[in-house]
Amino acid sequence: MATWTFFKSGKEKIATAAINFSANAFLISLHQSGTPLSAGHDLTTLASVSAVAAQLASARGYVLGGKTASGTGVAYSGNNVVFSRAGVCWSANGGNLGTAASLKYAVLRLSTAAKSGIPICFATLSTAGFAVASGSALKINGGQAATAKYFAIV
Repeated sequence: MATWTFFKSGKEKIATAAINFSANAFLISLHQSGTPLSAGHDLTTLASVSAVAAQLASARGYVLGGKTASGTGVAYSGNNVVFSRAGVCWSANGGNLGTAASLKYAVLRLSTAAKSGIPICFATLSTAGFAVASGSALKINGGQAATAKYFAIV
């Protein structure tokens, strides 16, 4: 499972209760390796997902903007708060998703009418960029909704 890293803007939105993990809608988008993502990005540079560089273009099974992380799921485990949703999957159709060595990151963002696109955190999917071969699929925390864990606040 990929480790999720919070953007500064995501932490700020959680701390000010601008994000409700039980009620808000969330999207996951795929981003390329050209511009490294970092936890150090701040709110002024990441006011919306459009500020997160190099989102994969719409083609071959990917639609610009990403996919909905459906369901609701906030659970408490000891001193931890665990956020989970159903898995998200992209199937490469008619060619590769991304070019050779281009995919590297997934970004989880808030997606509501009032706060569309606020980036919360990102996962580095691989140490090096990659492509998803035609006929294959990329699954992020796939499986049963009860076992799909995006991240824990510890």
